[in-house]
This record gives sequence, structure tokens and C-alpha cells, in this order.
Amino acid sequence: DSIKLLTGLRDIEALGVERFPLDPEYQGVHPAIEAELVKRYGYEVGGRILTGRARGDVHHTAARLTVRDKLVEVLDEILALREEILKLAQQHTDTILPAYTWFQAAQPTTFAHDLLHIVEGFEANFRHLKGNYREVNTGNCEAGVGCGTAYPIDRERVAELLGFEGIIENTKFAHRDMGIAEVFLMSDLAVLMGHIFRFTDDLYPLTSQEYGYLELGDEWSTTSFIMPQKKNPTSFKSFRFKALKAVSDATMGINTYFSSPSNMLGEMSHIGRIAVGQMEEHVLPALRHLKGVVPTLTVNKALAKERAGAYFTQATNLSDTIAAVQNLSFPTAHRIVGVLVREAVKQQIKPSAITSEMVDQAATEIVGHPIHLDPKLIQEALDPEIIVRNRKGTGSTGPDMIKRAIEHRRNAIVEDREWLQAKKAILEQAEQKLMK
Repeated sequence: DSIKLLTGLRDIEALGVERFPLDPEYQGVHPAIEAELVKRYGYEVGGRILTGRARGDVHHTAARLTVRDKLVEVLDEILALREEILKLAQQHTDTILPAYTWFQAAQPTTFAHDLLHIVEGFEANFRHLKGNYREVNTGNCEAGVGCGTAYPIDRERVAELLGFEGIIENTKFAHRDMGIAEVFLMSDLAVLMGHIFRFTDDLYPLTSQEYGYLELGDEWSTTSFIMPQKKNPTSFKSFRFKALKAVSDATMGINTYFSSPSNMLGEMSHIGRIAVGQMEEHVLPALRHLKGVVPTLTVNKALAKERAGAYFTQATNLSDTIAAVQNLSFPTAHRIVGVLVREAVKQQIKPSAITSEMVDQAATEIVGHPIHLDPKLIQEALDPEIIVRNRKGTGSTGPDMIKRAIEHRRNAIVEDREWLQAKKAILEQAEQKLMK
């Protein structure tokens, strides 16, 4: 009988959704499949397909299998995206540009350091989604209507054949709380999409003429119907809408879960469908889109370096130097440099033209006397390249720290890919057992 049922199910699968005779009279796809098997083999064989199984049990197990497959795709795409961003970072370990706070030039940094911040963020997303995979890949099957069944059904064996790595033990929790793992998943996917949006939104203004040192490929840009000079980075803005829709889906899933009494399962059965839609319509397209955009990003290195030294991004470093050399507190040094910058901006003097006399004038205003700082020391303190190179703490912008971080991120990708390949192997082995 089991061979007949499996053969019949394979035949139905081969028909596909378009050719399968889905009669509304059966009130759902699973009763329709049962009816087709009964038609082929009679009630004594075809009628056994739903033995001990409730409609919600069957529906949610099928939904969870689909959610799991889509999540594997998402994990694959995150790994591919991390690899692309890491490749770009390796090309820009010495590309100096300003770091910004409040859209104001703040301190010198490198493009590699900025990109490694993003890679490590996606690494955190992956880590959370690994936990989601564990929850989603726990079988809720063969729970009946929440009270179990008197039939001699081996729940662990069914879960194993479906590739699940365990079962939800309590049958009421398995049946009445179906969708809770998907709610957690959708929340973490919304965070992932927020991360994608923040990354692209940070890059977006850098493509404008006012910034001017970042450009993305023509294939990811658009022009204007009436302004032929325009090259619009519209790809960046599309991620905002995908992220908002992903958050909306997560909110819908959470609301559905918490607004559904445990004895009213109609709405709960939709949560898996919402999760699949979130991944299929928003998350996967966004990951694939960004994976295509990243390799086309180019940087005007000369302009970026010029801007890194043009707006007194070196002020903190000069304050540090004054504090250390003159044995002053940092707040005092901060005030001296604040006066220096104020006067330099007023007189339209660039950081590279700052003199020891100007530093002495600022110091006299704050501490009452000149500090006679060595001109060479001032020059080095105001050099963005030296500033970046001298930051040697773990995770900072120094070249050795960047090389180490790239290696760490590469190792993390290897480890995560090995983990995912092991999970795929378990699923393949389970399918082979089932179809044997």
C-alpha cells in the first residue's frame, strides 16, 4: 500500500499545479490529493493517506517544508553576498575617505573598513537565521488535532523521512502553535532587510555630484526622460521598499499569531504562507539584486582621499596629539582645536595649511600661553593616511587590522558554508530514504 501511495503522489507531483484537477468541492489541496488517490486505488489504499492526520497538521507540515527550502535559499544568498562585499573590501584596503556622523565629515577611514562593518553585520544575520533554521526544521507532524492519535504512528520516523532534525514533543504545541517558528523567522528576516536597506542608504548620497566619489554600474542605474545628464542610482532606493514590505509581512505574521486563539486555527495556517511570500517576494530578490550591484561599485580614490582631508576630519587626531605631547586633558586639547578649526574655517584655510603659529594662537585663547607644537608633528597629525595607518586596535582602520578582519570574515564564510552544506546533505539523505 505504501508503494502505491508513494507512486501516486509522485504522479500527482509530476502533473504540477496547472494540470492537477483541483476541485473546490474538496475544500483544499490535501483532500483533493486524497480524492485522487482514492480514485486510483480505492478507499482501502487511497483513504489511508490522511490516517491520524488533521487538515491543519498536513497543511502546516507542507508549509514548513516549503519555508525550510526557501530559508536554505536565503542562507545561500547571504553567503554569496558576503563573499561579493568581501571581494570589494579587498580591493579598497587603502582607499581613504571620510567617515560621517550626522551627515558631517567626522574622521578618516577606509572603504574596506566600511565594507567589513557590513560583512560582519550580515554574518550576525546569518547566525540568527541558523537558529531560525533549527526551529523551522523541527517537525510538527503527526500531532492529530493536538491530542495525538491512537494509531501506531512513529512521529520520530516520519520527521526523519521528511528531513526534520527532531520533533515538537507536545502534540498540542505542535498543532495549536503552528507558526511560532515562522514568526521568529520573519522577525529576523525583517532585521536582515533593514540591514540591507541601511547599507544601501548609506551609499546612496555618496553617488551624488556633491559627494561624487562612488558610482554604480550603468546596468543598475536609470536616466531621466527629460534630463539626459542624469544617472540615477535607483537600485539603492528599491531596497527601501523591499525592506518595508518585509517588515510589513513580519508584522502581519506576529499579529496573526497573537490574535488567534489556540482553538481557532484558520488564521494560524496562513503564517507559513506569509513567511514564504516574505522570502520569495522581498528577501531573495533583494539579496540577489544587491549581489549584482556590489561588484559594479567604483570609487574615485583621489577625490575620496581629498575629501577625507578637506573638512578637518583630522581634528580628533590633532586633539589627541596635543593632549599627549603637552600632557593636557583631552577636553582642554579639544577646546584648543575647536578654536583652531573655527578660525581656519572663518579664514578659509585648509587643514593642510595649518601652522604652529595658528595652533599657538588657539592655545593662548584657551590655556593662556602658546604650546610650541613641532610643525612636523602638526603635519603628521593632520595627514589622513597616517591617521588611518596608526589606528591599530582590534577591528580598527589600520592595515594590519584590516587584513586580519578580512581573514576572519573569510573564515566565517567557510565555516557557515560548511554548516549549510551539512544541512543540505541531511535533507538529500532524507529524501533518498523516503523515495527508496
